[in-house]
Amino acid sequence: AQDRGIAHAVAGHLSEFAWALLTIFFLQVAPGSDAVLPPITSVSEFKAQQAAAKDGLKSIAELFQEFFVFYAKDFDWEKEAVSVRLA
Repeated sequence: AQDRGIAHAVAGHLSEFAWALLTIFFLQVAPGSDAVLPPITSVSEFKAQQAAAKDGLKSIAELFQEFFVFYAKDFDWEKEAVSVRLA
């Protein structure tokens, strides 16, 4: 990631950890669909729901595209915060 200039905190880019947090948060709150991941506070409840809902899974390509649309258009960088604990 550093070689491609995607994750290099020293150069002013996001760190690998920041990218990981953004990804986890997106998968918790993915707009227009069911969450892929639960908030950390409700993991046990989520496991039971997820076992029953295997249909309609999105491809990695679809999730990748939605990730960038979410942070470019849906996420309000001035008023919102990323919290993987609360989602």
